[in-house]
Amino acid sequence: SGKPLSPLWSYKAPDAIHSSPVIAQGLVFFGCDNKQVYALDALTGDRRWRFGTKAPVEASPLLRGGRLYIGATDGDFYALNAATGREIWSYRTGGKVAGAANRAVLPDGTEVILFGSYDANLYCLTASQGTLCWKYTTGSYVNGTPAIVAGDAGATTGPARAATLPAAAGRVVIGGCDNRLHIVALATGRGEASVDLGSYVAASPAVADGVAYIGQYAGRLLAVNLDHHATIWKFSQGDHPFFSSAAVAADRVVFGGRDRQVHALDRATGRECWSFTTRGEVDSSPVIADGKVIVGSDDGRLYILSLKDGRELWSYRVGPGIATAPAVVADPQGTLIVVTTDDGTVQAFAGRFLAPRRPN
Repeated sequence: SGKPLSPLWSYKAPDAIHSSPVIAQGLVFFGCDNKQVYALDALTGDRRWRFGTKAPVEASPLLRGGRLYIGATDGDFYALNAATGREIWSYRTGGKVAGAANRAVLPDGTEVILFGSYDANLYCLTASQGTLCWKYTTGSYVNGTPAIVAGDAGATTGPARAATLPAAAGRVVIGGCDNRLHIVALATGRGEASVDLGSYVAASPAVADGVAYIGQYAGRLLAVNLDHHATIWKFSQGDHPFFSSAAVAADRVVFGGRDRQVHALDRATGRECWSFTTRGEVDSSPVIADGKVIVGSDDGRLYILSLKDGRELWSYRVGPGIATAPAVVADPQGTLIVVTTDDGTVQAFAGRFLAPRRPN
């Protein structure tokens, strides 16, 4: 739909970028291996500010309430002023922070930021001051972004197709290198349950209707019922690892693999609806918008595929490999997509390719 995408601007950072970009407030935010966090103008690519850390920044940023939250590989986690890059607070963990943070509100109204660390802990800090509320200890590294399941989400429905149980008063769901999916009480940090996934996990869980979808290193993607703490189905494609975090649509789960493919599965059954083969491994986490799948590949191309049948609608060779997730914005002015690459290129595309998002 609309006009094809075309390159808008390109920015070359001094080092590799393993941080997925975020577009918000007219800026593009990302971390870089040169120990910097950057903010670029979303329309021109001009640098607005940069913030220096003590180590490379592989984690993707979280923007919330005018603040940017991001961790570094030395274990420091920062809250920055998104407009200026000024440090508001920082918190020291005992290991690398590789995944993006997430945001939630405790039952007493406290806004909190949650993220994992290579010190095997899931952290819950106050958003305002960075004070520790609780930490939950797993058996090994925590790579991905925690998913938040709101307490008022209701009982499990949809693809689980199981007897429903009352939902907990808010949960945090995270995978770990201890081969387990952890379900943690948001209010207290107490472990509710953990589910054996069969191999270690670098991806982030995607949660919808009481079911978590998550890939692991041994080439399985699993659907786990969070109320019953049980696996509903498993998808296997050889032994190629899945580092890509899934995107969930009404009836599909879409993710990439090191088998060089993008897979779309039926949410209810785990059966494959289609697959699309690229020329490189697909660690990039896809984005679904307007019936389309936007995803990068280690072959250096950004692809847009039909969600319905996996047909290629558009692609563009950015250069080196794309292992990060694309940032996508579609509004009445048009579509803006930004990707980052292994050699430090930030590439923006613009057009009228996607229908504008509707306000919530």
